[in-house]
Amino acid sequence: PSLADTRYYAAMLAYLQQRPDIAAREASAALAADPRHARAANILGASLASLRQRDQARAAFVRALVLDPRAPATYANLATLEQEVGNRDEAQRLFVEALTIDPANEGARQGLAALLSTQP
Repeated sequence: PSLADTRYYAAMLAYLQQRPDIAAREASAALAADPRHARAANILGASLASLRQRDQARAAFVRALVLDPRAPATYANLATLEQEVGNRDEAQRLFVEALTIDPANEGARQGLAALLSTQP
């Protein structure tokens, strides 16, 4: 139960069950077990964003991107956070980066479309 992957999957399950507090705790435990676990850093960011801890969420997403700069989901998640706080240019750049890596990434496509449809 203390393996990083086990804690990561526990975090994912908690996140999907809309328990971001538990997800953040499990993702943190996964990172304690393996500080290079990029997916755990990504789910930690998503969990913290759900808890409205935006600065900590941003730091977790940045950590995930340092660990795995080819993860389109992390770019899309960080883009969504930036969009929520009004950083439209950064959000657009991040959505485009996600789509450059994976043009079929539906989250990034929807996020970019929503962002562009509300441009002033």
